[in-house]
Amino acid sequence: MIDDVVSVPPDLSLEQLVHDYFLRYGYRGFPVVQDGKVLGLISIMHMQGITDDQRQSMTVEDAMVSLGERMIITPESPLTDALKRMTQEGLNQLLVMQDGRLQGIVTKAGVLRFLEIKRILAD
Repeated sequence: MIDDVVSVPPDLSLEQLVHDYFLRYGYRGFPVVQDGKVLGLISIMHMQGITDDQRQSMTVEDAMVSLGERMIITPESPLTDALKRMTQEGLNQLLVMQDGRLQGIVTKAGVLRFLEIKRILAD
């Protein structure tokens, strides 16, 4: 789990999101947070089909997916459950939340890398 999560505000323009977040951090997605409350998730996949002109006028809130149970796991959830959920739901990241508070984020690439390292070390 990544516990030092970079989040984005809902009123950020998609143009700023691309340059200040996707290109700067290299992450595929970010939680959308306002006043400490998680509103949803924005991923690079949500940018598909959005023109350069639209990026100037649209905000993160316009393109994000609202927070839903399918994108949340608890800190106690096994990694295999997280990977199964991401695969079934077509997600690349899950928000780790407890008592309505964001604790971290789990990415599909991170889980696969961890499982690969465990397999190598077990051989």
